[in-house]
Amino acid sequence: MMLRLHILPYFGGKKISELTPAEVEFWLEMLRSKVKLFPKSCNLALGTLRKMLSDAVRWRMLRFNPILQVRRLKIPEMDFKFWTADEASRFLLYTKNHTPELFPLYAAALYTGMRLGELQGLKWDCVDFARRQITVKRTFCRKEDRIKECTKSKKIRRRPVNESLHEILMGLKRSSAMEMVFVSIKIDHASRALKRLAQKAGVKPIRFHDLRHSFAC
Repeated sequence: MMLRLHILPYFGGKKISELTPAEVEFWLEMLRSKVKLFPKSCNLALGTLRKMLSDAVRWRMLRFNPILQVRRLKIPEMDFKFWTADEASRFLLYTKNHTPELFPLYAAALYTGMRLGELQGLKWDCVDFARRQITVKRTFCRKEDRIKECTKSKKIRRRPVNESLHEILMGLKRSSAMEMVFVSIKIDHASRALKRLAQKAGVKPIRFHDLRHSFAC
């Protein structure tokens, strides 16, 4: 995507040997100010171009990479949001009483810190009721619309299952014959509904990903 949208339209007609640091820095600033990319996305575009030129050096198409000294844009430090234990409890109580169909997913996210895609890709073979733990080794990729047999970090993790989550999962298991844990829950709807439900529960609105921060805190 970076190559198609941001690199080829600007550099597609140039020889790689003609690229200069000044031109690349101008391009990077243009992406930020005119295209309105976030600094992180600008740096991803720069990283893609830098990798291409490094490969060109390795393949002896260039003598050296002319943009190694081009600096990445500074990314402003972002303050993430999270819920306190009291806020998490209030939210779970509200969703249990008012949206019981979404409650198990929110509870699993808060009690384990798993990503949305990891919850969407969770199968019963990774839930060990005897040891009370979940093995996190799959994730649902929205771009490819399929479950991938690896996590975002490419590492397998294990998350303990507390008493509350154990009871919730047992209830789901008894009522489902499918291999997916959250097969009956509309994941995207649960993600979009989070802020609205948070307001109704009387807690500050956060994103679904912020449930991971709430778990960590």
